Amino acid sequence: MRRPSKSVLRLGALALVVYLIALVADFPAAVAFHLFGPSSPDFRVQGVSGTLWNGRAGPARIGAIAIQHLDWSVNPWPLLVGTLEVQFKMTTPGAGSEQGTLWFTSLNHFRLEHVVATFDPAAGVTSFPELSGRIRLRIHTLEIRHGSLFRLAGQLGARRITLQSPIRLQVGPLSIQAHPAAREVSVIHLTAGSAGDFAGTATITLTHKQGYRLVALIKPEPNAPAFLERLLAGTGQPDPQGFYHLQMKGVLPPLSSLLTTRSSAPGIPP
Repeated sequence: MRRPSKSVLRLGALALVVYLIALVADFPAAVAFHLFGPSSPDFRVQGVSGTLWNGRAGPARIGAIAIQHLDWSVNPWPLLVGTLEVQFKMTTPGAGSEQGTLWFTSLNHFRLEHVVATFDPAAGVTSFPELSGRIRLRIHTLEIRHGSLFRLAGQLGARRITLQSPIRLQVGPLSIQAHPAAREVSVIHLTAGSAGDFAGTATITLTHKQGYRLVALIKPEPNAPAFLERLLAGTGQPDPQGFYHLQMKGVLPPLSSLLTTRSSAPGIPP
């Protein structure tokens, strides 16, 4: 009996892979979440419908991320090389809206690309009740490897951000630009205008192994809270223009701690 040629075997294997992908894609999303969803109080999803290929859900919560509605669509072709590509759109409390693409190659490696978001941090994507203001966010690339930030590029802007507690502080307008750099994770440039309690600029260099370096010039505004000037006075004397010069370096906390639950998501009991 003549053995099949290698080209026939390759075509057969490809056909089997395509069949398996189609079979998985038509699998009900609700059943998949029930069977394979993480068993954790920080991961809760309701209203799941559609398939793994195209589906929707909400309300939901993943750690501190509260979601009202989520739609997703899976691109089938990257699956052939072991990569999951998911395009998503979602709304969050506080009339927030986000959309982008998630690339996922393993539990230890994923990245977000082309993410556009507008939200209120007091009730939006991160549910921080001590912050208020309207934030505009654009992420060109955010890549996580083995639980650590590996690459970051994007912009953030806000007319005014208010910190309510433990101290009251206003910043505005606020502009942040992040871009990758050679041998570094990212270099972040921050500019705060004079409409808040202080004005100034800062450059934060994020290094591998969670390290950071900060160089900043900060000038308190006339109506700034008294504690701010006392705090800055501990760094030395201001320059002739009234700016305090700061330099700091250290190690950031693990990314997992940033997803610690801060509050219950609306519509989902704790």
